[in-house]
Amino acid sequence: MKYDFHTCDVFTGVRFGGNPLAVVLAADALPVEQMQIVAKEFNLSETAFVMKPEDEANTARVRIFTPKNELPFAGHPTVGTACVIAALSQGGGDFDITLTLEERAGLVPVQVKSADSRLSAQFEAPALPEVVVRDIDETLVAIAHSISPGDAGFHNHRAQVVSSAGNSFLFVPVKNRDVLSRITASFPEFSEMETACNTMCSVIYTTGGVEDKTDYSVRVLAPGEGIAEDPATGSAAATFPGQLAAFEKLGEGVHSWILEQGVDMGRPSRLCVEADVTTGVFSQVRVGGEVVFVTRGGIEI
Repeated sequence: MKYDFHTCDVFTGVRFGGNPLAVVLAADALPVEQMQIVAKEFNLSETAFVMKPEDEANTARVRIFTPKNELPFAGHPTVGTACVIAALSQGGGDFDITLTLEERAGLVPVQVKSADSRLSAQFEAPALPEVVVRDIDETLVAIAHSISPGDAGFHNHRAQVVSSAGNSFLFVPVKNRDVLSRITASFPEFSEMETACNTMCSVIYTTGGVEDKTDYSVRVLAPGEGIAEDPATGSAAATFPGQLAAFEKLGEGVHSWILEQGVDMGRPSRLCVEADVTTGVFSQVRVGGEVVFVTRGGIEI
């Protein structure tokens, strides 16, 4: 049986930047085992499979796979898949619509806009971030990332594990952009760190970036997921406010940050993060960015 697919680059307005994504359409008849095989064949950080919604009030059901396993939620597949669905349904031109995607983590509203031939989307995170591990062996974390303990941390920021929508991330602050650029996973320490922190993914970050408007530069390593480095990670971006709130005072209202990722990979990405604080706690987190289409075709299964 033949399944149509599209690939796109997510969190970038430039083709061959950002994070590439494969979106397989009308995948209702495709068994889960075959979805995993197809994701491994594409060998991208994630592949999304679109099916009819279980509730007709929603737009579509989406399942997301890395080359190794299924994820309950992921940001760049949510943004890219929503843009593919919206662009195909609208047939071109300018539009501003909201889709609701059924993902394993829950319902995910996504606003998709097309204006002046630029396509973008912003999703509402299906869960709010929470700190789950504060007691971190910072020496092990530094060695696992091929840096010295003195390179880790800035201001009062320290490493900890923050979770959202079924995904847990070890956030590792480092002193500056130079340290960030020198990060590499060191084994077996990286595997030891993953086990100790109960996470398969580390998010290394520092202040500033290549672009003047960047608030934080980010690198994401997930070798345990079959991803040596990810050029743009929307789920990590949706969890990032939880890390910041642990060390920065966030007052009432809307807070926004621009994250830069993928620069050291030659695939620069720009992720726009917003978080609403109501009565001292997060009430909503949103992540958005641009998307460009790259290829389309069919895959025989």
